[in-house]
Amino acid sequence: MKKPVKCIACGKIDENHTLYDSTLPEDQRFQMLVTSDGVNPTLCFECYDELLECVARLYQLFNEDTERMIEMISRSDILHCLQNKLCL
Repeated sequence: MKKPVKCIACGKIDENHTLYDSTLPEDQRFQMLVTSDGVNPTLCFECYDELLECVARLYQLFNEDTERMIEMISRSDILHCLQNKLCL
């Protein structure tokens, strides 16, 4: 039996195992974020949509310069500031 997963943002539990159900549309199931450290956290579809909206706004703020955006937000001082502002 598949182990239920939990949204890292809101704590909602994937009781119906939607993460693994490829028959459901993406906007109706949990999403796994593949990370370089191998942790691969999951988000419910509402939080995932919100994350995509935030990234899209950041992309616009950096004038669609992905490389510059990643360079800036990966700096520890800016990341620390964002974490404080977002209460992470």
